[in-house]
Amino acid sequence: MKLIMLVLVAVMLVIPSLSSADEKTEAKRAAIQFVTKRLKAPLTAKFEPIKSIVAGKTKASDGKQAWDVAGYVDSENEFSAMLRQDFIVTVQRTKDGWKALDVTFLKERQ
Repeated sequence: MKLIMLVLVAVMLVIPSLSSADEKTEAKRAAIQFVTKRLKAPLTAKFEPIKSIVAGKTKASDGKQAWDVAGYVDSENEFSAMLRQDFIVTVQRTKDGWKALDVTFLKERQ
């Protein structure tokens, strides 16, 4: 009986962290979608591996939880030159999915 209780407590401690990891990955995917929408040539976009993209919890101006996501994308500019752009996106989960609170591109680099 004690063993069953111990296993149940262990499972309850692990499940929230798995949920948080899943939400973190979803926030990264949402950020990628919002960045892609703002590119000059979205079909040329090549993002760094999703595991390399950095994401951390933050608070939005409304006091609700949001995620700051930072990474880079290689894509063509309006002159068809392939450039790397760093980005920072703040996303927030809503009842309908995800919304972008802010999308910032940093200086282009080759």
